[in-house]
Amino acid sequence: MSRLDELRMKKEMEELSLKKNFSRHTSTFSCGMFSNSTFHNDDETSVSSVVSVGSNRSRLEEIRNRRLLMTGGVAPPRSARPMTSPAGSNYGLPPMHITSRSNKRNDTINTDDAPITESLAPPSVNNNAKEFGHMNERIQSTLINLTEQLQDKIKILTSQMKAKEEENISLQISLQDVTCLALSNYHPIVIEGMTCCDTRDPEDVANIIHSQLQEHFERAPIDKPKLIIIQGDPNNVGKGIAAITPLVADLLEVSRGLVYLNPDIDENHYQNADWDNVVLDVSFAHMRDILETEGMMDELEEEVDNQIVEMNQKLLLKNKQPCSSCFRKYALLQEVTKAACKHICGDLTVAHTQPKSEICELSVTSFYKVGEKLGIVGENQLVPYVPTEVY
Repeated sequence: MSRLDELRMKKEMEELSLKKNFSRHTSTFSCGMFSNSTFHNDDETSVSSVVSVGSNRSRLEEIRNRRLLMTGGVAPPRSARPMTSPAGSNYGLPPMHITSRSNKRNDTINTDDAPITESLAPPSVNNNAKEFGHMNERIQSTLINLTEQLQDKIKILTSQMKAKEEENISLQISLQDVTCLALSNYHPIVIEGMTCCDTRDPEDVANIIHSQLQEHFERAPIDKPKLIIIQGDPNNVGKGIAAITPLVADLLEVSRGLVYLNPDIDENHYQNADWDNVVLDVSFAHMRDILETEGMMDELEEEVDNQIVEMNQKLLLKNKQPCSSCFRKYALLQEVTKAACKHICGDLTVAHTQPKSEICELSVTSFYKVGEKLGIVGENQLVPYVPTEVY
């Protein structure tokens, strides 16, 4: 045999071997629908295999038709339809395995180290987000503008309130000036004495004071109408100076005027005062301002403070507590009232509810010495409680 014949035979053997291998793989791909027996090398075995494939295909077609009848003409799932083999012959395949949703979700999980890319939102969602952002900016801008406007209005209202307060203060001062102008038409009578600690009958004391005042005015007559000046003592117990002064006013047939402490000094002094038969009232602050304008207030305060120091020294010798802070304000009220009334009216009369020798040296009444020392009240302006007593 020549070398050429050997090569030709070898080539034919290789082609035959390739055909056998291809037939074997086609039988395996049918997933059990064919027999497990292998193809023989001869042509008869190959023909029987093709016949077997055709019979199997016919059987599958029959099964498929039955399923259509059972399901009312609905086509079976796509996985059960016949598929074309790689060799080009049509034959049925068993249904494909259906993966569950959970498995599909697990399959989509990125288990590699590569970064996960977020899916883009639909355009409508993005547009809504942008619109919401713009709306939020507009709301914030509106709130800022409203806040600024509110702050401006608050400033305006504050300035208006301050201006109103200043106007009210100016009006009050004007009213006080008018009151003082009205007061200047009277001759003021100031009665000083103990408060509710005075246990005497007020009528008896009032009669004595009335008689002394009558004698005083007979010796030194006055042209102006008389006005008894009170200093806000409440008449709630019917004793002391608060109960005596209204009786004296009735006996003299005159009205009364009130000097009261401002709320920043005593918040209840104005309300608790006895307003019976009161025709005018002036604040302590306004009286004090008048004396400050005249240059009298500093000296008066200094003298009151000096007398308080002397009183505290006497209290210390008696092992007693020093004077309280309220003691000073009522002492100033008494002395400022007399000094201002004299300056406004040009004259003044002062009467006491007890003899000079019996006035307690640790009482507010004892500060009458301040007015005497400063020349605010002269001897001819003092009316003694006892006729024979000389001040």
